[in-house]
Amino acid sequence: MTCTVVSLRTIAMVQLARNPKVAQLAKDLRLDWRKDPLTAIRRYALAQVDQIVADSSIPVDGLGTLQWVVANKFGVRLEVIREASDIARLAQRYADFDPLLRQRLTHEFTKRTTEGITLERFEPDPRFFRYLAVVDGRGERSPRVYFTSWHELAHFLVYPSQLAFPGFRRTPMLDEWVKDPIESVVDHVAGKVAFYPPLFQPVLDKAIAEHGGLTFAAVDATREAAAPTASLFAAAMGAVSMFDRPALLVVAEMALKADEKRAARSPQQAFSFGAIEVEEKLRVTALIANEAAASSPLAIRRNMRVPPRSVLMQAHMSLGDITCFAVEDQASWDSSRTGPLEPLSLFVEAARRSRYVYGLITLAD
Repeated sequence: MTCTVVSLRTIAMVQLARNPKVAQLAKDLRLDWRKDPLTAIRRYALAQVDQIVADSSIPVDGLGTLQWVVANKFGVRLEVIREASDIARLAQRYADFDPLLRQRLTHEFTKRTTEGITLERFEPDPRFFRYLAVVDGRGERSPRVYFTSWHELAHFLVYPSQLAFPGFRRTPMLDEWVKDPIESVVDHVAGKVAFYPPLFQPVLDKAIAEHGGLTFAAVDATREAAAPTASLFAAAMGAVSMFDRPALLVVAEMALKADEKRAARSPQQAFSFGAIEVEEKLRVTALIANEAAASSPLAIRRNMRVPPRSVLMQAHMSLGDITCFAVEDQASWDSSRTGPLEPLSLFVEAARRSRYVYGLITLAD
């Protein structure tokens, strides 16, 4: 019997494509929105990048140059806050951009949870850049600077020019399922452009050949060569999406199941007679599956408990950063609804970085 598996990520993409706001965005861009507006928007954005590269007066030979060229095309100046004092420094440097810039940046980056914001010049002047994009790169947000910067630029790739500029703000969302659909579209586009295939794919293919497969060593070599300011996780997302065989990128953390979270928040927990004992376990808290994985027997899903003998658990139990590898059986994973997963030989590589455990999972030959 043949079983077709559809990933949660695939379901999420289908739901996003059917969202009325996404269809309206495609209509505003004068694209064919009836069949698959998300794909139409992505292709539109990438076609713009293709044209920007073709029109560039300087060779676009790397992703850093690409980011600069795209920003310049739309009149955007990108800045990163590395420490609190940078807020005052930027406000002073760009005092002519907006008389209220200091107050705005202080409010966004000290009183709100803003990760990135793009503002329009108070009085537009064709002699100067029109937009200022500021990204928070302090502390734990440092690894996300590369992607957040592209997120801010991706807004310009998909925003209808005939509409009034609204100002863009990126804030962290605890639940991907309730994220604003347009922000999800921008994330989707940013993920493609940040690892622009004509520049990233050849470097990735070479690294995969040299390292014997899709491994963190191959990803890191690609990152160093093509996108040195990207985080390992962001580069792995780009690599997985371009890999031509089924592959998963997972994040494992100590967490509760969805029903356990609901039980823990229940008002009954306030009374001793209704208290429910819940215990965090190492679970898949995020999962990125490529297109090839959607129709493969790979059945590992978000929220699943990591098997005790998996190298993901080994990495989690490590006292420091570590990378380890093993050939594992998918049947060691268990679904709370259907029991053990289908037997399948897997290559599993785990990398612990700080409190996170990342995993690359591919089919064993």
